[in-house]
Amino acid sequence: MAYKYNSSIEQKKLPITRSVSLLMAVLLLLSGLLLSALVYQQHQTFLAHQQEMSHRALQNSSEQIDLYLQRERQLAALFAEAWQDDLHRWAKVSGNQAKKAPFWPDLQRIMPGVKNFTLADRQGQLSLSDPEGVVGASCQRDIRYYARYQMPNEIFVHHNQQGDHVDVVTRLPPLADSITRYFFVSLNLSALTDILRRSQPLHHQLLLQRRDNGTLELNAEGLTDTVNSNFSTFSSMPLAVAGTRWQLLDRVDDAFIAQNIWRGAWLVVSSLLLLIVPVLGLLWLVAREERRRLGVEQSLADSHRRLEQRVRARTAELSFMTAHDPLTQLLNRRELEWRLGQTLREVYAKKSECVLCVVGVDRFKLINETAGHSAGDQLLKFLAQHLSQEQHDGDTLARLGGDEFALIFQNCSTSLAIQQAEQLCQGIRELPFAYQGHIFDISVSAGLVLINAYSNGKTSLLSQADRACYIAKQQGRNQVCFFDPADDKHRGRSTLMRRSQDLATALTTGNLELYCQPLLSLRKGGGPPRYEALVRMRSEDGLLILPDEFIPAAERFGRMSELDFWVTENALQAMQEGKTPFCLGVNLSAQTLANPVNVILFGDLLKRYGECSQRLCFEITESAAMSDFSQAIRFIEAMRQQGCRFALDDYGSGACSFSYLRNLPVDILKLDGELVLAMQDDEVAVAMVRSIVTMAKSMQMVCVAEYVKDATLLEQVRALDIEYAQGEHVGLVVPLSQALALLED
Repeated sequence: MAYKYNSSIEQKKLPITRSVSLLMAVLLLLSGLLLSALVYQQHQTFLAHQQEMSHRALQNSSEQIDLYLQRERQLAALFAEAWQDDLHRWAKVSGNQAKKAPFWPDLQRIMPGVKNFTLADRQGQLSLSDPEGVVGASCQRDIRYYARYQMPNEIFVHHNQQGDHVDVVTRLPPLADSITRYFFVSLNLSALTDILRRSQPLHHQLLLQRRDNGTLELNAEGLTDTVNSNFSTFSSMPLAVAGTRWQLLDRVDDAFIAQNIWRGAWLVVSSLLLLIVPVLGLLWLVAREERRRLGVEQSLADSHRRLEQRVRARTAELSFMTAHDPLTQLLNRRELEWRLGQTLREVYAKKSECVLCVVGVDRFKLINETAGHSAGDQLLKFLAQHLSQEQHDGDTLARLGGDEFALIFQNCSTSLAIQQAEQLCQGIRELPFAYQGHIFDISVSAGLVLINAYSNGKTSLLSQADRACYIAKQQGRNQVCFFDPADDKHRGRSTLMRRSQDLATALTTGNLELYCQPLLSLRKGGGPPRYEALVRMRSEDGLLILPDEFIPAAERFGRMSELDFWVTENALQAMQEGKTPFCLGVNLSAQTLANPVNVILFGDLLKRYGECSQRLCFEITESAAMSDFSQAIRFIEAMRQQGCRFALDDYGSGACSFSYLRNLPVDILKLDGELVLAMQDDEVAVAMVRSIVTMAKSMQMVCVAEYVKDATLLEQVRALDIEYAQGEHVGLVVPLSQALALLED
């Protein structure tokens, strides 16, 4: 009974199981059909995507080829425009193959792929020979086509025995002979094949269609001949390459299409037979995409973190570069001024005191001139390292620029700051500095200024400390000077700065005036009148300022070259405007002689005034010439080539005059005024002057005696056979305009 009971139960369950199985089969069938439809739709989407990718590749290739050909057209046109005169001229010469040689370097530089070039007329006849045989009958036919229709954007492509090439034709403007010529360039196809190699899909082939007859097939391997003109049966998406006679075609492989169709059918059948496979595949794809998404997110997070680290590092680097000197790695002037402002605010608030110290390297220019600027840079880094080691906690160390450093002694009294500065100078004095096997003795000078509640500002403090440093150098170097506003030395420094500013203003506003003093010829037929040009400056209230007041400022702050140029230019202008010819002497400083740039500036100025330069005489002192003897010689020789002459001023006052005179190419010797005055009471002075005159005559030089103050001294000068005299007895210093007015009368 139990068995029957169980059997009946199983029999009752059977219809239910069959129904459930049938329902499950139907559901599975519907799921399979739905899944098959989805798979088929996905396959169609894939094919459409492949088609779109193919079209994009085609479009990209078209754009790249267009850009390449457009660039080659522009380069050919630019070259033809630059060389059109020579091309026209050389096209008329027979047997001119050698004439092509000058064109090659520039043409190959701007068009690296050029194979050959030539010129042709409207009938395609070549003007330049073509030994390589690149310009064949087809190329000449293209030239005639181009000349006939005047199509400036045409590019021609050929395949011949000499290799594949692109032809570019550019029209040259006709000259007087009214013959229109065409500049013809042949280029390699390597750039086009490289574009196709990088852009074509694996199952596509890119073709170029020629519009006139047939096609030429260009793929990643190069150009091949194709005679089939009925290309429309296998091409689907032609795209024109702008400015050419070619179209870019997409050739779809029929075998590939059939293969994808059968692949789609097999996917449908397999999805019906094995539903679990696509489900598992879908789950696997979802899981893979999820992993990829998580991986991309993690990669983006890592990239973002690395980017933030690089940005922070770069920001810190830029911040360091903004605030530090690139040579010494110390704080720069900008950062020092900011910290000096902070220090001033703290001093004002707390009523405390600090000290600013400016340290300048002694004879830094000498090291640069003798050992080179690299030695100067090494010295600055050497001093920066030493100053950093000696720096106290809380102090600020910076490089102001050039050979100057600055220190801010925080919460430091005046006496302690002076003591620290003296120790610093003494420590540097004992340091040996070696460069390329040479040992240099180095020293520094320091200028200090107190920072307290009465300080004016950071600009004023830096200026005061710099003045104190300059005075320390004037006192013998390796010194420490504390700024004291009541000290005459500091007031004198301020006066020099004001005079330098006044001179800069006068050079731009015209507040400078030319004066002159005449020279008397002591021989008959001494030539045109001679004067020495002198400069004066007018203050804002109209007062006349003598050179003794502004020349030292110009020498100290490097404005002598500007002043000498102004005097020279105005002297030449006065000689050009004068009706009666006269000669004028102009004094030149050591700064003008030592600057190589002045050779060009003064040379151009003399060329501009032409004949007047031959009546100009530059006067230089022995000390000015000796400051940079070789450069002075270059300057003198360059100016003498323009026709002007040179006079050695104050001769007889230096100890080395005889040893250097024969090496200086001067024409006039101006005897030192003190030596001339001494002839009245000193026979030794008379003997010295006589020997100088004898030596000058042997060297064919003219002598001028200065400081001739009376008739007795004039007769002594005349008795010594000196050619010219200058001084109060001869003529006083007067405005140049007044002297010229008297000369005209």
